Amino acid sequence: MNTYFLQFKVIPTIDNEQFDLTEGALAHCWVLEFNPQTAAAKAAFQISKFDWKITSLEDPPIEVKEENFAERDLGLEQFKKAQTEGMAIIYLAWARDKRTLAGPIALKSSYKADLHGFLNEQKKQRNRGRCLHYDVEHRCREIINAHSIQKSGLLSTISQNGHVYTLATEMSDLRKNSGIPEYKKKGINKVSTFLGFCKYHDNILFKPIDDQYLIPTDHQVLLYAFRSLARELFVKENVLNHLMRIPVKPSGDTDGLAATIPVGMRPPFR
Repeated sequence: MNTYFLQFKVIPTIDNEQFDLTEGALAHCWVLEFNPQTAAAKAAFQISKFDWKITSLEDPPIEVKEENFAERDLGLEQFKKAQTEGMAIIYLAWARDKRTLAGPIALKSSYKADLHGFLNEQKKQRNRGRCLHYDVEHRCREIINAHSIQKSGLLSTISQNGHVYTLATEMSDLRKNSGIPEYKKKGINKVSTFLGFCKYHDNILFKPIDDQYLIPTDHQVLLYAFRSLARELFVKENVLNHLMRIPVKPSGDTDGLAATIPVGMRPPFR
């Protein structure tokens, strides 16, 4: 990853604790990222979290090294901070009365992440069943937990006492392990399932692979591939629907993260 330096011109929003005192500021940002576009988007989002509105991008992201701040104590300090924390931002502000002077001020954010709502929406999307068969009709009423990997075949072969090991990705498990997924035993009735087909279409469509030995015929290969693609489509649609419901900016603006950078002042996106 590279370290990028960029600078925004900002003004305080009415929720900013410095609104009455501060007319505007320059936000100097050091961001550890893979590319300048992502660095600019992350910095812009972080700035908006602390109740500042970006009015212009004064200096677009450029890659910097430690030696660029060799004789600049404050810049070197922020560069090193970005290496450990991923980002560092300092604000150089000017007062509304053009006269008031003040030293360093600790900024507070009014932004509160709605984790409970996020998890509820995630669960809602995961449980939103629908039949992905091309001929969806009135018989598609009983949506089932269809196996993307054949339960009575491959899953049973690698299972022990009806259980297999899978990566635990539940929020409670990730929180317990500091975000690191671990392997966990799970019953094969719940492994590799998705609510992507109704009972009627699942039975008639996948009968050649669920009720017959794998030879494999061209038809069987096609059905295995189709079921895998159907599961990926189901998962990706759920993720997309979930992301579309997440407010990108704390103000509730959902136009997109790059929208926090004024039009015409964004770094080029390739």
